[in-house]
Amino acid sequence: MLYQFIVFILLLCTVSAYATPIEKVISLNLCADIVLLHLAEPEQQLSLTFLTQEMSSYVTFPSSVQFNRGLVEEVIVFKPDLVLAHTFTSSLLLQNLKQLNLPVVKLKAAQNMDDIYQNLMDVGEAIHKTQQAKKIITQMQKTLTQLPQFQQQSVLLFYPNGFTVGQQTLANHVVTQLGLRNIAEKIGIQFWGKITLEQVLQHQPHFIILSKTESQAPALATRLLQHNSLQKQAYIEIDNRLWHCGTPLIMMAMQEIAQKLMTVSEPQ
Repeated sequence: MLYQFIVFILLLCTVSAYATPIEKVISLNLCADIVLLHLAEPEQQLSLTFLTQEMSSYVTFPSSVQFNRGLVEEVIVFKPDLVLAHTFTSSLLLQNLKQLNLPVVKLKAAQNMDDIYQNLMDVGEAIHKTQQAKKIITQMQKTLTQLPQFQQQSVLLFYPNGFTVGQQTLANHVVTQLGLRNIAEKIGIQFWGKITLEQVLQHQPHFIILSKTESQAPALATRLLQHNSLQKQAYIEIDNRLWHCGTPLIMMAMQEIAQKLMTVSEPQ
């Protein structure tokens, strides 16, 4: 009888511990910020990175949230129940967090939709919002099935200073999900790489997607696109903030790309 009572108490403690909500979460990475904002209750969002303020067009954060610069001293002051880090978080900072015995969830740098889903589930489980994570994933999957396909039309993803992205990148995955063929793959570029004017002219992409930033002032960084040979190319611009992170915002990027491509494809 005593043994059964002890087992009952242990089980009760275990259930209680599991049911205890995560009350204070601090995020030390912008990508983690966005995932947290999609999953957590406002009162759970203790601190986000200062970069999140630049995302106010796409996400809403509570007025009570505080902003950080990813310093261990800030973590100590905030005394969170959970810390969200990222693959790109410095190893020294992660080591310091370990020494402080703070629970840490480290999000991976997403290269595809499965990585995004996994990050959502990891954070959802950590803050006891698993059902919310599953709901978001289901909606994302539904949206994917509704996107148009562009029958292997070729595209160039252009970034300042002649950079582009190829295999094993999230942007490449996004365009392939739309049925587009990234010419960087054909050239053999993996991750980031530079593309020359000669390569652009040789492969003649149907579309050039410019990953724009808030500043649209003329710059030498985009002078390649001002070449006379490229003036007849079909261009579209996508806000870089939508797809530089593996978050639910990626669906907005896909929908916007699809909508703009259909517009520029229409006969004039």
